[in-house]
Amino acid sequence: MHLVRSSSLLVINIAIYFALVLNSTCDDEKLYTPMEKMLLKKFYSEIKQDLTLEIMHENKYLIRYLRAQNHDIEKAEAMLHRTIEWRNETKMDNILQEDWSSWIRKYPISLNIRDFEGRPTMSTVIGRIDFRKHVLNGKKDELDRYILYCYERSLYNIHHVSKLSGKEFVDGYLLLNLFGYTPQRHACLACMPSWVKLIQNYERHYPQSVTRIIMINTPKIFQQLFQILKPLLTPHTAKAVRVYDVNKEEWKRELLRIFPENNLPPEFGGSRPNPRIRAK
Repeated sequence: MHLVRSSSLLVINIAIYFALVLNSTCDDEKLYTPMEKMLLKKFYSEIKQDLTLEIMHENKYLIRYLRAQNHDIEKAEAMLHRTIEWRNETKMDNILQEDWSSWIRKYPISLNIRDFEGRPTMSTVIGRIDFRKHVLNGKKDELDRYILYCYERSLYNIHHVSKLSGKEFVDGYLLLNLFGYTPQRHACLACMPSWVKLIQNYERHYPQSVTRIIMINTPKIFQQLFQILKPLLTPHTAKAVRVYDVNKEEWKRELLRIFPENNLPPEFGGSRPNPRIRAK
């Protein structure tokens, strides 16, 4: 009887192992074209000695730079080297250990939303952020760095969810609720450098890490700001942006097409009380 039970457990373990291997192989086929697989090997062999983070050794990290540079290995390598230099200069490797608790309490983000496929998502009510107040109070640099902290958390979340779920994800969703947006608090002349830096840092150092950016509750006046900033977006990012006005029925219908209702917090039309992340 013991032998039968042991044999059954062995068979189950073998089945699970092959299921994971096949699933990983299937995901790999979906994520990268045969040409990209070949380029990734070459790209990695040329840059691996310069990589400073564990996640940089993963294909899903490297492919973002290749795709951002239209699969030109030389340009992708230069872009990644600039990111490594920037990370050293700005001490980005330490940002997750810094104390952001006061900022998180004021402007929380959520990282535990998943779409129907399990794709990771970051969400926040960006309309709550008073850009003008922080600029006038001399906290512009701190605000800019908090935004970088959010980028970094989102980046690591993509890799974490991939490992946890056994499914490979190169990118994730970004949900932005503009409720509370006013030109005075968000689009003042002194606020513009923060918006510019927000976009430039994403495009230069977190390229192609979002599959879709969905903005909801955007007032008509927001379109003026968006049109000013749009030229800073790469074609890939511009194509990923979806902007919805204050018509809740419209944006909720779109979100529920992508996400389970019980997985979305109320501010995004769902029924789940969504706990925010805690500072590390």
